[in-house]
Amino acid sequence: MTTPTELRVITESHGHDLKYVQTVIQTFEAARPDVKVVLVRAEDSYGVLEQFHQDGADLLHIREGAYSTQMRKGVVRDLLPYLKNDPAMVIDDFYQGALSHPMWEGQLAAFPVVDAAVPLIFYNKKRFAEAGVPFPENGWTDAQFLDAAIRLTRLEEHPEDSRYGLYIYPDVEFLEPFLMRRGGRHLSEDGSVSKGYTDSEITHSTYRWIVDLYQKHRVAPLPGGPV
Repeated sequence: MTTPTELRVITESHGHDLKYVQTVIQTFEAARPDVKVVLVRAEDSYGVLEQFHQDGADLLHIREGAYSTQMRKGVVRDLLPYLKNDPAMVIDDFYQGALSHPMWEGQLAAFPVVDAAVPLIFYNKKRFAEAGVPFPENGWTDAQFLDAAIRLTRLEEHPEDSRYGLYIYPDVEFLEPFLMRRGGRHLSEDGSVSKGYTDSEITHSTYRWIVDLYQKHRVAPLPGGPV
């Protein structure tokens, strides 16, 4: 009986992300019984690289965005030829926006995974009806948005007993749409310039409006607090 080839993978995934990685490994091993994947967990990106330098690995699974730097240094292999030559994978099956992000000068540094963020606003029709708030419609203004959040909020003495009209995860991909719908942006279209964009008046006023949702209007729970 032939001994399977070992493929050593170091990941920083935890929780649900780790389950996705394990599912991919199971699918891969079922298709390639001649390969045994050895999964090594690390705490973060630094831990992945530390493990790699200590014990080596065949693949690193990290949350890293400095693709151009890594590819210029030859640290990361271009995966595009493998994607094109693998009959089990089709380029058109990928969401093209997520696929283009880890690319540099026509080279593919990483495959996009399940955590590509697409910000959407969900609303609870029952809560809206109870508060007598009209359902959202196209063309909603900032004032209408804020009015609905205020009317849906119920503040109690203990924060954990309160009911908030809005929840925003404090991460840039969830905050940037508020800026973009006002006509602003963090970077120039080619992504090379931040001055004049990130420090613009429209960016400042947008983030001031978002901070006021927490501090002034109190329609959203503070980050890290009870939801």
